[in-house]
Amino acid sequence: MKTFLCLLSIFAVALVGRAEIVVAPVAVRSSETAPECVLQRDADGRVRVQREVHQNAQGDYVNHGVWREWDDAGRLIGQGRYESGKPTGPWMRWAAVEDLSPPLAERVAGFTGPFLSQANYCDGRLEGVWSIYDAESRLVSEVRFREGLRDGATIDWTPAGQICRRWHFERGRPSGELQTLSERGGLVTAARFESGREVIQRSEHYENGRLKSRVEWLGGVQRPVESDDPRRLRLARFEASGDELRSGLREAWWPNGRPKLRVEYRLGKAVGAARWWHENGQLALCGGYDEGLASGQWNWWRESGLKAASCRYEKGRPAGEWSLWAADGQRQPATSAPSEPGPGKMVQRPGVLLVR
Repeated sequence: MKTFLCLLSIFAVALVGRAEIVVAPVAVRSSETAPECVLQRDADGRVRVQREVHQNAQGDYVNHGVWREWDDAGRLIGQGRYESGKPTGPWMRWAAVEDLSPPLAERVAGFTGPFLSQANYCDGRLEGVWSIYDAESRLVSEVRFREGLRDGATIDWTPAGQICRRWHFERGRPSGELQTLSERGGLVTAARFESGREVIQRSEHYENGRLKSRVEWLGGVQRPVESDDPRRLRLARFEASGDELRSGLREAWWPNGRPKLRVEYRLGKAVGAARWWHENGQLALCGGYDEGLASGQWNWWRESGLKAASCRYEKGRPAGEWSLWAADGQRQPATSAPSEPGPGKMVQRPGVLLVR
């Protein structure tokens, strides 16, 4: 315990030079009242919080100016500045391991407490880099913010100074790869994210072990169930919520290993070229999607390789007449809706027609 108290005292004193810059007095405009100093004491009369306040336009007292906090032993453990009730500029906070949130307490294993949290605020919102150091000035974690939202790389280090976790965010949502430290000592991809959703790949296999299908999905939106709070050393915690969306490639294969279908999805809607094949390897269907709706020219072929039907689609509906061919290649009368294009049958397949 004496070691901890000594480290905390030394750490606070060592940073007092920077601390004075943090708590520079707030300029008073002619239309504002001068800040008043409020001292909050505990039951034993010790000052625990010192804060400056002033009255706003409505006459309410709000924090405005220097803010400091001390622990039971009288050590400075937090300081920063408010402007009209909103935190602004650099803030610092010192904390022992037992004062950390459980997720952060796990991450600091092997580091030496107490820990220093340094962050910057602009108009009440986090801005720039939030850094956490241990008592030996080793960097534990960094989180980047823009306008109060995580934006950029969030990085954790080991006590030896090696990056052990890197996670990228865009406007408060995870994006790209989440990398973690492998047993071999390098970073490996643990998960991928797109539009704030985790990319999930699911596959099926035939009894003979061959791949039957492979589909990519996007999990529910990753939302913070706990917010980042540098002044209390609380890291945000994210959980998925909402429905999954099909996104990425959807592929399937016949038992003989030949391709069966290939369609691409984006945020739950089919997009771009789509193809289906017969079991013998002949192309069965080729068309395109635009925002989940069939669009452009669609063509069907028989297992023999002869074309069976053709039609142009607009916004998911046939536009104009169908062109049809019999199994022997003879052109059939044009029609606005195919029924039986000679021998062979038009059958339904995920929103389109196939010929068997």
